Amino acid sequence: MAGNVAEYRRLLLRFGEVHADIGVELQGALARRDLAMGERLAHTLKGSAGTIGAKGLQQAAVEVEQACRAQDCEAAERALARLEDERARVFSSLALLAENQPEATAAEDQPLAAGELPVRLAELAGLLREYDTAARHGFEGLRATLAGSVRPAELERLARKINSYDFDGALVLLGQIAQGMQISLEEEQ
Repeated sequence: MAGNVAEYRRLLLRFGEVHADIGVELQGALARRDLAMGERLAHTLKGSAGTIGAKGLQQAAVEVEQACRAQDCEAAERALARLEDERARVFSSLALLAENQPEATAAEDQPLAAGELPVRLAELAGLLREYDTAARHGFEGLRATLAGSVRPAELERLARKINSYDFDGALVLLGQIAQGMQISLEEEQ
């Protein structure tokens, strides 16, 4: 961030939005004994928490991820209790930050700049490829823009796939949508 307080603030608030339901999502995965999903969710949280400097939350996510990878549901549940404590501490601070957020600027309300849609679609595709739950937030940020170019039923199908964590199916559908818009989702080398 190189001292950019506004950018760091935006990153923290986005973290709070993207991971608002992470505790419930992890609890649900463990309750279903879906340790692969638990591992993916914890892995994503680990990276995001590290990015914002939430080291305690990051370490707790590592513990959940490792327990899920080891197929040890009891250890994962114990680690999740620690993660919940850390998550509550971080989200309490984020709530205070959100309360003191300055008013949005007019620039934030503007539609995407020309040429930005292909970049944002490629970013969404990258999140889907990585099974990153931030894809949900990324899609919601693009939904209104896509609504002008994509059939409503197709857009709703994409939303359902992303919201149900069918990231492989969502990636295929996003590829079809992008192809119809003559946009390449290939990652730059």
